[in-house]
Amino acid sequence: MKVIRVLLFTFISFGLLVTFLPAQATVSETRQSATLIDGKRFISTEGGFSIEIAVAPTETTDFGTETSKKKGVDIGKHYLWKFEKTTYTIMYSPSLDSNGDPATQTLEEVSSGTRKGLLRSGAKLLSERSILFLNKYPGIEFRYITVGGDKFVNRSFLVDSTGYQVEGAFSDLKDEKEVLATLDSFKLLNDEK
Repeated sequence: MKVIRVLLFTFISFGLLVTFLPAQATVSETRQSATLIDGKRFISTEGGFSIEIAVAPTETTDFGTETSKKKGVDIGKHYLWKFEKTTYTIMYSPSLDSNGDPATQTLEEVSSGTRKGLLRSGAKLLSERSILFLNKYPGIEFRYITVGGDKFVNRSFLVDSTGYQVEGAFSDLKDEKEVLATLDSFKLLNDEK
């Protein structure tokens, strides 16, 4: 599975995040003060989530511009994990523009952007359904297949004013169960108690 394809589809998928993605986004090491591995879970205190992946991300991209960083505002991050048979990405994006100023985002904008991005890239949309994350946060799940044959499950939802996207990719159908279990392990830190 090509990492470039995964990154391409991930950045295309989260429609509103693409709108706010600054040109100077940088790839950096995972910061120990903001993330940690606790037993079998990766925890992002900045993003307010955990997931059952017991290693640090392969890459972390900070969407902040110099302006937002000077303000001390976190406008979101993208985490990528690459494994032999599967790949996972998580993005979070508060309702802020690339400079850290307030902006709005709706689930309809997120799902519309995802749908358009997938179709523009030549991916085949297999299914689209509404979901309710933790039985209270509205979201949408897309399943699609890329031109290269990689299969994706993409879940996007809004928690208050923060957008989240959790995505898993696999090539072989026998790996789908593992991907779904990992995606299902995504939790919000304030809801884990």
